[in-house]
Amino acid sequence: MTKPNNIAVNADYLALIRRYAEIAGMSVKAAVEYAVDQVLVPVSPVSAYGTDLRL
Repeated sequence: MTKPNNIAVNADYLALIRRYAEIAGMSVKAAVEYAVDQVLVPVSPVSAYGTDLRL
């Protein structure tokens, strides 16, 4: 399974991700990658939604 190159994030989730990144001392990109790899994929496989994953 290949990972999508683009991920659409609504403003509310983006604000949460930015805050998490700030607290964790990581980049927003790293925080998004963590959310996709560790939180979203185990709960809802990307393959079930095609190649465009929308939060």
